[in-house]
Amino acid sequence: MAHWFHRNVFKATTQVNFEIGMVASDQNAIKICSDLKACRRRLLELLPDPSHSPDAIESVFNMYLSLLHGFLVVPGENTPSKIRHNILFKWTHSLLGNTPQLQQDAMYEVASMSCNVAFWYMKHASVIASKDDITMEEAKEVHMSLRKAAGIFKLIECDFSPKLTERQMEAGDLDPRVISAYLTQCTAEAQEVTVARAMELKHNPSLISALANETFKLFSDAAKTLESLGDVASQWNKYLRLKAAVYQAYAYCFCGENLLGQDRCGEAIRALQESQACYKRSIELCKDYAKTKGPARKIHPENHSFFKRLAPKIQIILDKCERENGFM
Repeated sequence: MAHWFHRNVFKATTQVNFEIGMVASDQNAIKICSDLKACRRRLLELLPDPSHSPDAIESVFNMYLSLLHGFLVVPGENTPSKIRHNILFKWTHSLLGNTPQLQQDAMYEVASMSCNVAFWYMKHASVIASKDDITMEEAKEVHMSLRKAAGIFKLIECDFSPKLTERQMEAGDLDPRVISAYLTQCTAEAQEVTVARAMELKHNPSLISALANETFKLFSDAAKTLESLGDVASQWNKYLRLKAAVYQAYAYCFCGENLLGQDRCGEAIRALQESQACYKRSIELCKDYAKTKGPARKIHPENHSFFKRLAPKIQIILDKCERENGFM
């Protein structure tokens, strides 16, 4: 299974004081503000560690959102809260270093914290997927975590972002292009689990080829989304492009195996030659990615077993095609 996660969780730069002067004499309000502060602190303590259980993260996250809801709308009504813009929130961003963005908007906090939780799910999936041999249940958890991350990004994109009142920073984590890229990447990496499982169970080559081709398109789409961001997203863009190349190579490889099974050796050879070309391109992209500076830690995807198994498989099927083509 190929799962090379490279993003850094962004983090709140300061603690937030939820005390509101106008309600300071209301004991219930004081209790809610105190709970909000403690809940937020606990959530930020949990998020850096991807080994926690999803239940632990979800419990604190849901509690925090339920407490923060009163800053967005009037309880029991569908009208905006008068205290939505009373608190100043500061967040840094994955691609922009340590320069914080400040917004006096509780919806900005909801979107930012949701983004953080989605990052946690991606990292949680990455930790499990990085094991040499993962069980069926672990593979399911990887898939579920990535789907949950994608769902959160979709919620931010469709529900939270349109309600933000201030302009978002260019290439910030709430930039629509960045959110879209995260959403598509999560969907693609969840699809990786499906591809790996189909290969493990030796499903029909035509099915595996179709799944790999769909995964290739998803990674390509995510990369294209980032192109307008320029150099600031260069490392991330190259990461997505090399993964796209790998899955395109797999798609052609299994297409060739399927054609071979139909005794269409000439077409199979052409498909496998195209697979080799894609594989060679992915090797060059790996080298380029390793040299590119950016916020992510340096990784070497070409050393991953999923990557290393590809070249021998292409060659084995190609040799078989050429032998059978020679017999004809």
